[in-house]
Amino acid sequence: MKRVLFLVDRTKGEARRAAREALPALGGKARAEVISLRGVDLRRRKADLVVVFGGDGSLLAVARAMGTSPIPTLGINLGRLGFLASTQPEGMAEAIAGAINGAYPVEERAMLEARISGNGRAKTLRCLNDVAVTRTSRAPLVSVQLSMGGKRVADYRGDGVLVATPTGSTGYNLAAGGPILDPGLDALVVSPICPHTMGDRPLVVPGDAPITLEITEARPGATVAVDGQEFTQVKSGARVRLRVSDVRFPLVVPDADVYKRLRGSLGWGYRKERSDSK
Repeated sequence: MKRVLFLVDRTKGEARRAAREALPALGGKARAEVISLRGVDLRRRKADLVVVFGGDGSLLAVARAMGTSPIPTLGINLGRLGFLASTQPEGMAEAIAGAINGAYPVEERAMLEARISGNGRAKTLRCLNDVAVTRTSRAPLVSVQLSMGGKRVADYRGDGVLVATPTGSTGYNLAAGGPILDPGLDALVVSPICPHTMGDRPLVVPGDAPITLEITEARPGATVAVDGQEFTQVKSGARVRLRVSDVRFPLVVPDADVYKRLRGSLGWGYRKERSDSK
C-alpha cells in the first residue's frame, strides 16, 4: 500500500476541511498521514506522494523542506493564482486518485542553490523560485555587480536584482518586468528591480552559467530573500553565488498544458463581452 502525506497550510481556513474531504480519494490503495505544513521537516519523511493543501507559497516551502530527496508533490490550490498548485478543490479527488495510480506526468523542476558569504559566515540554501538581493527599508538603494563565469556582466543600482528559475519566472520576476520562461527551458533569468538606469533590462542566461551577485554598496545593509520566505541580512562586500542545483523538484501535473494555466491565471486573450444597450 502506498504512503501519502497530506500537508495542510493552516493559514488557510479551508485547508483542513479539504484534506478531510480528500481522504476517500485514496480508495483503499494508499494510507494518508495528515500533518501541518508549519515548521515541517521532510528530509527524513518516507512517502510515495505528497499532497499540499494551500497555495503556490505553500509548495515553495515544501520544496525547500524536502532537502536532497524530494518526493513527487501535487498541489491543491486554496490560494489565488495556482501556477504551481494548479488543481482546484473541485477536482482534487480525481487528481489525487490519478496521482496515486501514476496517471499524470511528473515534471522535474529546476531548483536554485545559493551560497551566501562575506557576512562573517557562509551558508547554502536551495529554492524553487528565486533569490533576490534587495535594499532594506532604511536604504535609498543597493548596488549589485553581476558576474557570470568569473566575468563581469553588469552593475545594477536600484531596489535590487533577482535570479529566477523557469518555475520562478511567473513570480517576483514577472512583477519586476521580467519574461516568462517555459518550465522546460535550461535557463535562468536575471532581472533588476526598479533600476535607476533605464538601460538595465532582464537577461535570460544559460542554466549552467555560474552566477555571482556581489553587494558593492548597501548602507546600512541589504537583504537576500529566498523564495520570498527566508531572509538573510548582509552588508557591503557580501556575495551570493548561484547555480542550478543537482536536486530537482518533482511536481505532479494533472494538466500538463502550461500555457492553458497561464491563460487562466493571467487572463491572456480575455475579451469582455458587452451587451448592446441600444
